[in-house]
This record gives sequence, structure tokens and C-alpha cells, in this order.
Amino acid sequence: MADNYLATRRESSQAQAAAQSAAIAELAQSLQADAGRIASSYNTLARQISEQKAQIAVLQDALEVTQTQSVTQTRQLEWITTDLNSLRVWVKFGTVAIVLLLAAVLALTLQILRSR
Repeated sequence: MADNYLATRRESSQAQAAAQSAAIAELAQSLQADAGRIASSYNTLARQISEQKAQIAVLQDALEVTQTQSVTQTRQLEWITTDLNSLRVWVKFGTVAIVLLLAAVLALTLQILRSR
């Protein structure tokens, strides 16, 4: 009787151990699958981050070129403004000189016409 009891207990323990082993093996497979998905997600994220870094570098280069062009254009506008201001002065003096010369020519013409 004791042998039967112990044999039954042993079989029950072995069945429980087998069930636990199967559950642990299934859990291990599930964990391995999850670890594989996590590794795949990590690789995808690492690749995306690398691509974004490359895009940021390209944008940074474009921004630097744009800033350089902006500085160059600002300098050119300053030069053009300076040239226009000096041209304005020359035009004013030229206009005054032409008016004075026309007045002198007109005065001389009137003097010639009076003397005849």
C-alpha cells in the first residue's frame, strides 16, 4: 500500500515536474521571441536614427550655405546702397550744374540778342 501511495505520489510529482518543465520551456520560447522582436525593433530604430542624423547633417550644411549666402547678399546690398547714395549726390550736383549752365547760356543768348 505504501508502495502504491509513493508510486502514485512519484507519478504525480513527475507529471507536475513535466508540466512545469513544459511551461518553463514555453515561457523561454516566448521570451526568446520577444527578445527577437525587441532586437529587431532596436535595429530598426537605430537605422532610422542613423538616417535622421544624415538628414540633419545635410540640412545643417544647407543652412550654413544659406547663412553664407545671406551674409554675402547683405554685403552686396550695403555696397549697392552706398553706390546709390553717392550716385544721388552726383545727380543732384549734376542737375544744379546743368541748370546753372542753361541759365548762363540763356543769359548769353539774351545778351547777344539785345546787342543786335
